[in-house]
Amino acid sequence: RTGMRVSEVLSLRASDLTLDGDQRVVRIRNGKGGKARMVPLHPELEAALRLTLAYSPAGDRFFPVDPSTAWRWVQEAFHRSREMGLITGHDRVGTHTLRHAAARHWLVSGVPINVVSRWLGHASIQTTLIYLAILPDPLGHMDRVP
Repeated sequence: RTGMRVSEVLSLRASDLTLDGDQRVVRIRNGKGGKARMVPLHPELEAALRLTLAYSPAGDRFFPVDPSTAWRWVQEAFHRSREMGLITGHDRVGTHTLRHAAARHWLVSGVPINVVSRWLGHASIQTTLIYLAILPDPLGHMDRVP
């Protein structure tokens, strides 16, 4: 729900979250190129993070594991989902697949591409334009073309 890179997720700490007030956000302290950014929290993710905080000491990383463990978790979830028939038509996934899925979901939901680019921490909107190449016409714009 945040489009964070695996390295960003694995370094996430309680102090990176703002869960009070009008703007509920996650602050990515050290993104690609050392850049910081903020991404709004979806209400479902906020609820999950609040629950996690209830069982996690303040200041500790949420996921004190290495990237290979995170990759294995995604693989296990992918294979279980395929066995249950929840996912079809995909041969492979990885941790970065979740980042791409978040971006595509935002774009299909109507979030402007410049906002998606900022949330993903892309240095150039050209990088974000790659996500448009794989999207259908979710809002039916072609139907309105005379």
